[in-house]
Amino acid sequence: MEYYSEIVKLLGGTTIVLAALFGFIGKIWLSRIIERDKSELSLEIKNLEQEIITANKRLDAELQHSIFVSQVQFDKEYKVYGEVWANLVELKIATQQLRPMLDHIDPSQTEEERKTERYKNFIAPFNDFSTTMEKNKPFFSLTVYETLSAIRKACLNEGIEYKHGKSSDLKYYQSAEKNSKEISVLIEAACDAIRFRLNEVRVQ
Repeated sequence: MEYYSEIVKLLGGTTIVLAALFGFIGKIWLSRIIERDKSELSLEIKNLEQEIITANKRLDAELQHSIFVSQVQFDKEYKVYGEVWANLVELKIATQQLRPMLDHIDPSQTEEERKTERYKNFIAPFNDFSTTMEKNKPFFSLTVYETLSAIRKACLNEGIEYKHGKSSDLKYYQSAEKNSKEISVLIEAACDAIRFRLNEVRVQ
């Protein structure tokens, strides 16, 4: 104990010794913190690098499946999709009004007169839709055109069944409901096809 006291005195006293000791311990503690932070930072950098690599691979895959077109072609496609969709909305409404589930019948009209009037209201938007399709056929993607063609065929089928059917037939409204559901599904498919097309093209 006396030996220890003499050493402390030689070193300059208790306060100086403790300060030196704490300074030494502090350096070790700081060094360990720095090393730990370096390790954590290195891990974060590696994770970030991996995320960048993954993102680049995903972007490369998307670009490989992209179709590059000119600004003129993109603008033309965008325009015709808007036109045909507007025609399609009108056609859908006219088709649904041929024989709706909750039908309102004017008692002053005969069934033949009612059929003639409704079919006339149907055939106009049907022709507008068909005309827009055929006039712009070169500018539609093949998938979009085929989907629109399926809608046209389903609507025409409903129009023919309505024109030649009889409301007194047992399956008259069952057939109308079936056709309506089919047309709705096809319209959703056309919507998805147009969205996909607009997302896959890239302007050069």
